[in-house]
Amino acid sequence: MRAQRKDGRILIYSHDTFGLGHLRRCRVIAHALVERYKQLSVLILSGSPIIGSFDFRARVDFVRVPGVIKLRNGDYTPLNLHLDIGETLSMRASIIQHTAEIFDPDLFIVDKEPDAALRAAHPLIAGVTRVGGYPAGRTSLDAPIARAISKAVADAAGGSIVRLPTIGGSAPFYLFSDVLKVPTIGLSIVNFDNNQHGPNENVRIKNIWEGIESMAAILAMP
Repeated sequence: MRAQRKDGRILIYSHDTFGLGHLRRCRVIAHALVERYKQLSVLILSGSPIIGSFDFRARVDFVRVPGVIKLRNGDYTPLNLHLDIGETLSMRASIIQHTAEIFDPDLFIVDKEPDAALRAAHPLIAGVTRVGGYPAGRTSLDAPIARAISKAVADAAGGSIVRLPTIGGSAPFYLFSDVLKVPTIGLSIVNFDNNQHGPNENVRIKNIWEGIESMAAILAMP
C-alpha cells in the first residue's frame, strides 16, 4: 500500500488464450481479496471476449485487451482482429503498461507460469505452488449403480433430482474408485446455502428429513 494513499490496489493479469479457467480463478481470487480487505481495489486485465458477461463485486473491475488464442502448434494468433500477431501483442503490452502506470498497484498478480527470461528480469517474482492433495475420483453417471441410486432417490423425492458428474470438495473418493476399484457416489442432503465449513454453518430441518428418506430408499434397494 503506497504511503500517500489509504487504499490498497492489486492488478491481476488473467491469461486468456485457452478456456475460462484462468478468468474464473482470477475472479474468485479478486472477490476473496476485497471481501477480506475492505480498503482494497482489484483490477483484472484479460483478453477474454466474454469477461463483460461476468458479475463482479464492488471494488473489482476489469480492463479488456485485444484477445489472442493459442494454436495447436503452440503459436499465437489474434482472436478477432485481422492484424499481425506482433501488432496485437504490442497493443496488449501498451495497454497493460499504461494501465499499470495509472492504477499504480501495490501488487501485480500474473496467472501464468513465468519463464526463465521473465524470472531473470524481475528478481522479486514470487511463485505460488499448490502442494499435497490427491486426484479426483469419478464414477460414470451411466454406470448401473449410478442409475439405480438415482432412480431410488428420485422416487423418494417424488420427482426429478439434480445429478452432477463432479462436486467441489476434498472427499477422498479416489481411494475407492481408483485404488479399490469400487464405484463411489456422493449424495448431498444439505441446503445450498449451508455455509459448509464456514461461519454460521447450518442445515435446514426439512433437508434432514428428506435426507433420511433418501438414505432409507438407498438402503432398501434390492
